[in-house]
Amino acid sequence: MIAVSITCAVIGFAFSIFLGRLLGPEGFQKYAVAIASLTLMGTVCEMGTGKYAMRVIPDFIGREAWGLAAGYWRFGLLLVLLCSLLVGAVVISLEYGIDGKLGNHEIGFAVLFLPTTALGAVAAEWVMANRAAIIGSLIMRGICPAASFVLVLFIYWNQGSVSPSAAIICFGLGGIVGLISAVFLFFKTASAEALAHRTEFQTQKWFRNCLWYALIAFLMSWVFKISVIVLDAAKIDDLEVARFAAAFEVASLVLLIGKSTNKFYQPELALIMGQNNWSRALRLKQNRTLLIGSACLAYLGVMFLFGQQILAWFGPEFVDGYAALCFMSIGTCTTTFFSMAPEYLKFADKLKTVLGINCLAGIALIAFTWLLSRNYGATGAGLAFGLVIPAMSIAFYLIANRHLKREIANHPRSFD
Repeated sequence: MIAVSITCAVIGFAFSIFLGRLLGPEGFQKYAVAIASLTLMGTVCEMGTGKYAMRVIPDFIGREAWGLAAGYWRFGLLLVLLCSLLVGAVVISLEYGIDGKLGNHEIGFAVLFLPTTALGAVAAEWVMANRAAIIGSLIMRGICPAASFVLVLFIYWNQGSVSPSAAIICFGLGGIVGLISAVFLFFKTASAEALAHRTEFQTQKWFRNCLWYALIAFLMSWVFKISVIVLDAAKIDDLEVARFAAAFEVASLVLLIGKSTNKFYQPELALIMGQNNWSRALRLKQNRTLLIGSACLAYLGVMFLFGQQILAWFGPEFVDGYAALCFMSIGTCTTTFFSMAPEYLKFADKLKTVLGINCLAGIALIAFTWLLSRNYGATGAGLAFGLVIPAMSIAFYLIANRHLKREIANHPRSFD
């Protein structure tokens, strides 16, 4: 899983560097804002159906509740399609405004790919829920950016330049390639009994829980994507926004390790909690701590020592984003190290706790980013990120660890 994460990170990073040099600061800023907006909208349209599948599908398959598994897949597909069409229509109408002219062409192009982006992400998570975490992670983190990269290279080879709008279209087409791959692999990995079984539904329960997971996923995505949107809204110089976006691309590479390994552990965690096998949960925690802790320390060292040289790969204008890179690397490494804590809390039905912490972190990040960036540009926004994200991650860990200790004390026989 770590090898897959590193490979995917290299592909995505190479794509970002190429676009940074190709589009320049102004063009890269437009691309970054549009993709951040698409990611946030896509998270809304997923409606938590992929995240919640990681909790319930392994349990359904383990109990041989084939009808419920089949019913959930159909329920999730219809819900994502309806939400994508609704959100897309609302955003397009807002962008056209009263005068009937499109306010932001880049976001307008991004919205066209909203249904396929949301469906691709959900289908990949369903593949992961089918106990094929490595394959599912490879689809969204590897195949999609690789396909987008190839398309951008093709346009550049034929035309000699690439516009921000063309880069966004390539990003969306790469998502379509990912969707096709995810659907194919879903049918390969899904239980044959579930696929052939008559569907059973628990619509009210699923919708209620999916709504909680959707709110949490949106706020978590908001926390990691909102900074660049706030910078753009605050009318910060385009160069500063571009520097921040490039620094975030570098700092966020380590997040792929946490996300990928979490997807690997989540189906197992669902079984552990269903069986109250807390000795196994403790072993899982210890193994993950050693693995992820070592990776985060190594990554942080590389960013501090070679951050300026890495930013120079985007272009000489981006080197001044080094301070922002260091602050954000502290944030991303901290949240990667503790990233399993909120997942554990969600599986323990502590959804209100996770939602509350995410809300507070999102509000704090917006406020600090707005205030600090006014005077310090990208460095101020990076500092805001480096303050808020570690505080949020440590809060998740303290609450999750307390819950785990309580469960271990209540189930001592799991250690026999």
